[in-house]
Amino acid sequence: MKKLLLFLFAAIILIAACGKELNTYTEAFGADSYAVYETQDGESLGETITLEDCTLTEKEILNKLGAFYHFSSEVEGIRLIYGYTPKLRRITLVDNKPVNFQITVSGDTVTISNPVNLGSF
Repeated sequence: MKKLLLFLFAAIILIAACGKELNTYTEAFGADSYAVYETQDGESLGETITLEDCTLTEKEILNKLGAFYHFSSEVEGIRLIYGYTPKLRRITLVDNKPVNFQITVSGDTVTISNPVNLGSF
């Protein structure tokens, strides 16, 4: 079992190194805005696209991202969806699970972040 987990973790790391930046999806989603979060040295920490008046369903968004798996929660009426796709770079851990995207749904505004939302939503 340990070997299988180690193999899966190594595969995820390898795939993450080959993934794309989230900004390559701005047109596919019809994003209204794009933000990148950087260190003072210019190193990219993450990025977010925002969809105002979003009419896409959760399933459509997950399909466009090519989500391998996902899990969700709700905080003060805001839906948070975390997951992993081999299509994106950057990985972080949420609840001890590797994730590289976070979808935040607040009313009809949706943010898609890689790896997680580092700004406000």
